[in-house]
Amino acid sequence: MLTSQARRRLALKTSAMAVLGAGIFGAIPVMAAVAQPAPVAYTCNNETITFTMELKTPTTARPSAPVTVIWDIKQPASGYLSPTAEITPNSSVVAQGTISPSGSPIPSSQVVASASVAPATTISETAPLPIPTMTMVVTPTASGTVALKGGGFAVEVNEGQTYNCTPPTNGGPSVNLVVGTPTATPTKSPTPT
Repeated sequence: MLTSQARRRLALKTSAMAVLGAGIFGAIPVMAAVAQPAPVAYTCNNETITFTMELKTPTTARPSAPVTVIWDIKQPASGYLSPTAEITPNSSVVAQGTISPSGSPIPSSQVVASASVAPATTISETAPLPIPTMTMVVTPTASGTVALKGGGFAVEVNEGQTYNCTPPTNGGPSVNLVVGTPTATPTKSPTPT
């Protein structure tokens, strides 16, 4: 039989565990919703186009370890950005955009994301312009959370025709990169002789 003092301690421990559990499980949906594709209206060569965009980061990042960030841009089903001239197979299509980090583990200067692709088939003037999935590499210097926000981007075909796209006033896609503390590497004890 538990004394009144033991019952009180047990009740306090149980309520503390319930609060902790609610905090942990309550945070999971928020973390899962951070990097979801979202519609963002950009102005490209004086035309407004609503792309579906997503910035993707790894689920775990460590200080002093390079991190690859992916900027995925999908064209809409209609009202898409199309080329002003036919794009022939093996042409060069290059995308380049800026991403602004803010947070202590990464300097707050803009970082350039880029990619290139060579279409395997002809792309007509009425088809969507291919936009390569861009990547960039950053190296966090410490633990913490870094907010990453996409800015303007440009797509260039054969180093000649450029399509410049600017984000809305509230900016492009965003994601939080969480940089954790590295785990200590266990040291081996010397073998006794």
